[in-house]
Formats: sequence, structure tokens, C-alpha cells
Amino acid sequence: MSVPYKRAPIVEAVLECSVQTGAYSTNTAERLRQAFATKYSGKLEVIRAVVGVQVELREDGHQTTRQFSGRIRMATPDGKCLVQFGADILALNALPPYDRFDSYLPAFRNLHEAYLREAGAATAMSYGQRYINRISLPSVEARPTDYFSFYSDRLVAPHSANPPFALNFEAADLSPGSLNVQLLFEGIFDEKPRYMLDLYAQATSPELSMEWVALQAWHRSAHDQLFGAFEASLTDECKRMLGKGEL
Repeated sequence: MSVPYKRAPIVEAVLECSVQTGAYSTNTAERLRQAFATKYSGKLEVIRAVVGVQVELREDGHQTTRQFSGRIRMATPDGKCLVQFGADILALNALPPYDRFDSYLPAFRNLHEAYLREAGAATAMSYGQRYINRISLPSVEARPTDYFSFYSDRLVAPHSANPPFALNFEAADLSPGSLNVQLLFEGIFDEKPRYMLDLYAQATSPELSMEWVALQAWHRSAHDQLFGAFEASLTDECKRMLGKGEL
């Protein structure tokens, strides 16, 4: 999210594409790991490291067995960018300090092209783009209605300035897909109320394409909608607190 804030609250951004392919195997995973070993030479994790076995009975009576590993997550040496891939997913995770949306697209494209090259033909099951923000209010006496435009005291019992609160709603229609916003009170940290603002755009359709042109176009459109939802979620007071326009 290209947010012009000096104290941008983004703690994680994700560009993703859920896929379905019958050609993914442990060998595929290893080839992809090697392809990204130079740039993503930091922490290596295997997620859900259970080896699956798929058995197909051919017409001649023989069996064909394919093995596939769990997801692999690889980080840059500074830990600020990660790629994740598996039989069902390819994703790019960006961590603070967040740069610009356009700066992450080349890395996501490299992941996309390497995946198709090594895993073969794949079908897109969904597209996704997500931004997780954490916003701490100035003090325990601060009222969330002064910082979040859609917060309402009528939704909670007024026994404290920042009572337990969770709100999830669909903010916009995409073409295709939808954009969901969640605001959640996480508690008091360092004597400050902290809220998570989670913005998630997702498209699920049998007509999604694995072509980069289509994938990139959707992500650009989703990003514009997500930025609009982020801006609409914050009051002017909150924007000042986060340093909008101070860069």
C-alpha cells in the first residue's frame, strides 16, 4: 500500500495466488528453492511439512506415485521480504519498513514465472492481497471514535474507553472479488490501546487466469481499492497521528 505516512502502521503485506497443479512434487520444491537461494538466503522454513502421496492408477494397470512437500518460505537476509510456495500457493510477504506497492511487483512476478516454469501448467483458484496494520492510540483515555471512522460506541458496552471490540464487514466489490475490512481491539500494550486494522481483497472464480498480465492487473486494481478503504477507515486525527504528509 503506497501510504504517504511517516509512521505507517503496516506490519505485513501479502500478494498471493492460490493455485492447483498436478505437476508439483518434492523435486519441484527443491528446484524452486535453488532458484531463489541467492536473493532469499535468509531464514528458511517448511510450513506444514507433511509429505503427501498421490497415487494414480493408469489404464495399463500400473500405478504412478507423486510426492509433494509442504510449503516453503524463504526470506531475504534482512528478513524484510519473503517468498512462499507450495502445491497450492505462491505468495510474497513484505514486512516493515514497507516500501511502495510497485517495488514488490517485480519480486512477485519472478516468483510467478519461476513457479510456472518449474511446476508446469497451473490453474488459478484465487487471487489475494492483504494489508495488516497495527495502530496504537496515544493513551488509555483515548477514544477509538476519534481515530476510526466506522467505530461506534453503540456497538459496545461503555465500561471503559477501549472495551473489547471486533468488527468485520465487506467494504467494496471488486471485479472479480470483494474487499473485507476488520477492526479488532488487541489490548493494552505499553499503556496504549492497540487496534489491528486488517484489509483483505480476494477473488475466487473459475475464470481466473494464471497469465501474469491478468494477475498483475487484478492486483493493481485491488491495491487502489485497498488504499481507498484504508484512508476511509481513519479519521483526520488518526491520519495526523500517523504522520500523513510528513514525508
